[in-house]
Amino acid sequence: SQCKELECSPHVLVLNEPRSISISHTKKRGGSRECWVDKRALPWCLLPDPVLSKLGNSHNRPLWVTDRLSLEITEIKYDDNFTSRERLELLKHTNTLSKCIGHCERIHQTAVPLNYARHALRSLTMWSFTLPFGVVDKLGLLTGPVVGIVAWLMYGVYEIGHRIEDPFQG
Repeated sequence: SQCKELECSPHVLVLNEPRSISISHTKKRGGSRECWVDKRALPWCLLPDPVLSKLGNSHNRPLWVTDRLSLEITEIKYDDNFTSRERLELLKHTNTLSKCIGHCERIHQTAVPLNYARHALRSLTMWSFTLPFGVVDKLGLLTGPVVGIVAWLMYGVYEIGHRIEDPFQG
């Protein structure tokens, strides 16, 4: 019901996502996801409605914004307050930002090999199962709780590493 209310609101921008994301309101549609954001909130309120509709339909919004920023910089009139040196400097910074977005896209699209993830999990499992045999002589009855805590910590580190491998999925 809340999604239907949001869908009909004039303050909502519909974003078509080619890949899965985590925004507060999403609805699966075909192979992509449809997301709604409040146009009154930052950064959406900074852009006029015609630009917002083009932005919502773009495949790569960060690159679209940097391209739009470059176009806006090049359209500034030449005068004494804004020299060509300043224009070139701003365009250079926009280009650097675009390159950084490209680097982030490469990180996002590079998948960790499945064999690596499986091997790490199998190794951790084998180590966890053999750990009690190595410490039972020294710990005695404390072997169970100590091994449980150590295994919990190690699997926690493994899970954190697994989450860090894809930093752009919230």
